[in-house]
Amino acid sequence: MLDSTFFALTSSFRAILGVATNFVRLRSVFAQFWTTFAIFRGLNWMYRKILYWLRLSNLDPSSAAFKKAFAEALNENNGQARGAPNVPRKGNSPWPVLAFISFIFTAPYLIMKLLGTVTNTAQEEARNPAKWTAPIQTQAVYEFVARSPSELSLRAGQMLHVAPRDIQQTLNLLNTGWALATTNGQTSGIIPISYVKSPQQMRQEMQDQTKPAQPQPELMNLSAGAFASPPLEQQMNYDFNLAAQQQAPLGPPSTTSAVLGEGFA
Repeated sequence: MLDSTFFALTSSFRAILGVATNFVRLRSVFAQFWTTFAIFRGLNWMYRKILYWLRLSNLDPSSAAFKKAFAEALNENNGQARGAPNVPRKGNSPWPVLAFISFIFTAPYLIMKLLGTVTNTAQEEARNPAKWTAPIQTQAVYEFVARSPSELSLRAGQMLHVAPRDIQQTLNLLNTGWALATTNGQTSGIIPISYVKSPQQMRQEMQDQTKPAQPQPELMNLSAGAFASPPLEQQMNYDFNLAAQQQAPLGPPSTTSAVLGEGFA
């Protein structure tokens, strides 16, 4: 319990520090806005001065009216610095403050809407197969039936084109198991990436198809011409040379020699 209380107090203290840091950042943002307004007023004065120099406007920004307003503002600042009572101004309107606050709250929403519109336009262009550069050609291994309008149906053995990596990254499909593909070059949809062959498999199959096939003997043809002949040194010579053994005529052995050689039974 003590540990939980300690961690809760620590988290609360860090949250308070974070709020203070955000207020400091907000103050710096307001200072930047005021600086921007001052720069805008200076540019407006320069624009009016250039128009007066070019004789396009009859109002001189350096005329007596501008000088009088500047002198009054300077005298007012000097009076406040000397401790003179501050005379309340009449006719001050809260509309500039309200307009500025409304701009602060509505600007992020407008920026998000603008970014969302740009993102939707980029995604619509990414789904157009005609805008793809160097798509990957592959072949479906399994059949896939689409269950939503964003999916694409496949047949086993059907050829298709998968969108390149930059298109998949635009649609946030990287490392999700799905990929954008097309079968006709006009409409696209997402498919399971495991249902198609990888580029390595396609290259391996193309290499296997380009290899020359080795001749093999016919299974049902058992003739001597269907098999390769063995080397000459391994061939058996069935033509016996009987010329040396045919010097004397061959005939049955005599009875006496047969009896002497074999013995009596």
